[in-house]
Amino acid sequence: MKYLSLALFSILFLSCNKNEQPPSVSCDVNGVNWSPTSVSVSRSHETDLFSFRAYDDTLSILFKIAADGESQYELSPSSEHKVFVDLSHPPFIKSYSINNYSSYGAFIINEIKGFDKLMNGTFSFSAYTNEGEKINVSNGKFSDYSYIK
Repeated sequence: MKYLSLALFSILFLSCNKNEQPPSVSCDVNGVNWSPTSVSVSRSHETDLFSFRAYDDTLSILFKIAADGESQYELSPSSEHKVFVDLSHPPFIKSYSINNYSSYGAFIINEIKGFDKLMNGTFSFSAYTNEGEKINVSNGKFSDYSYIK
């Protein structure tokens, strides 16, 4: 009986782990689907500044958000929340940011769940180089990244 209970517990435990999805990020950049090869998340407990960087060898998107939980964070020239985009191979030769041009966007944390504080959300924005060249990032989604580091 003891072994039967242990076997049932093991089966239930292993089947629960199979349903877990790895963290993911994806978006459309100027209409083309993009998924990074790496993501880094950090949070300063002193300033509540939350950094979320998704990147590969052609593109880097960095959000710096003064996040305080589930909410929509406006990305605009007058906002305290920022996004920076670098294109091309390192050293990235084109840099985009939300600056004095009429640009906008949002980084939305829809849900922070569970003991591990995993967050899910969306993002979209337009950003510009200093020369006025525009980049559009739309349909951005992230899931199961730790909110607290």
